[in-house]
Amino acid sequence: MIRVLLVEDDAAHARLVHEMLKERNIHRFEYRRVDRLAAALRLLYDQHFDVVLLDLGLPDAFGSEAVVRVRKAAPSVPIVVLSGLREESAPSRTRSSAGASRSAERRAAGPRRSR
Repeated sequence: MIRVLLVEDDAAHARLVHEMLKERNIHRFEYRRVDRLAAALRLLYDQHFDVVLLDLGLPDAFGSEAVVRVRKAAPSVPIVVLSGLREESAPSRTRSSAGASRSAERRAAGPRRSR
């Protein structure tokens, strides 16, 4: 069973994601939806999820801020960003933020050995 946390404030978009999961056999998924980042963070601190589907345009968080806060609450949980943003720089800022985080993690782990 794959535990999915959907963080999406738009009910129509949430239904679309739900339908997409159903097409892929939703019985393999345990699906939970919240419409605010604050609610998602509470769940992530209290429960285990296998993946977070995260909208970047939430009422209480916008853009890369949402990714950073979810990553802090659940560092090992994969985040799939969902966005209808037309601003091209928002996804690139999010990738930059995530890349910087991974880079810092690699530096903390020490140098990589060549084969």
